[in-house]
Amino acid sequence: MDPMRERDNFDALCDMPRARLGERVLFVDDERVVREVAQALLHELGYAVVVAESAEAALKILEVDAAFSLLITDLMMPGMYGIALAKVVRRRWPTLGVVCCTGYGDASDQARAEAAGILILVRKPVALEALARIVRNAIDRV
Repeated sequence: MDPMRERDNFDALCDMPRARLGERVLFVDDERVVREVAQALLHELGYAVVVAESAEAALKILEVDAAFSLLITDLMMPGMYGIALAKVVRRRWPTLGVVCCTGYGDASDQARAEAAGILILVRKPVALEALARIVRNAIDRV
């Protein structure tokens, strides 16, 4: 192993934006592997993370406990899509910011996302450093 490369990797990790005390993220995706990876990455950044497998499950969680700093949702899911979830969330919990992730989006999705009050539309896959900056930026904008 190259000690300089290890040092560069360490410095990059240290420079990434991190969670502040008490920040929580609700992550919604219908794919189990995506939920697990996102939960691990967000946890690595210091966020408390709750995951939901559908928009409907996310709404049930929010009805019981809406004390989240950010909601991150997939765009295309069975049942309620991420944009529909964002509309409900922004109406019922207007201080909760929403970020939407997609592997398939186009310009029309961007326009619909903006109209739904989604702060950022992200293309999957997302690297850890990009995720760190997106989450921090979204939380700070709310």
